[in-house]
Amino acid sequence: MDVALATGDAELLDHVRAHTDPVAVLAALLDDSPTGTPDNPVRASGGVARPPSRSTGTPADRIRARVLALEIDDALTHARDLNRARDLAHDLTRAPAALPVDASDADLAGAHVSDGAVLAGVLDGVVWDEGTRWPPHLLSWNSETCSPGTPRGVLRGVR
Repeated sequence: MDVALATGDAELLDHVRAHTDPVAVLAALLDDSPTGTPDNPVRASGGVARPPSRSTGTPADRIRARVLALEIDDALTHARDLNRARDLAHDLTRAPAALPVDASDADLAGAHVSDGAVLAGVLDGVVWDEGTRWPPHLLSWNSETCSPGTPRGVLRGVR
């Protein structure tokens, strides 16, 4: 009989977990809002957060403190994930700009970049030669020749 009850309890608990918000259930049981905070969830002592002693607050306060601690832990995990994503995005935007580009004999006539500042950043340092085809709107730029007397150069300060 005990085994049947334990199995039934486990199935009921699994069903409740799958179909309810535990924070809302605890708040309803404690007759409080899900955003309510305990009166004294944590006391700081010497720069280290310590949980309140068992004699502090009611059982409902301690349960709310646990719920709040779980929510804070989830928020910190989410914030760390966002920081990692931001760092990765930043690294991905810088990496292509660091790669050298040799546009010798390349047909760049179809390049569509209308923002001059972006264009200057993209083309600065690109190596070209007399076979390189440029978009019509790139008629003016500054170049440094790679070696005297050769029709090959490096773009600097694209306008």
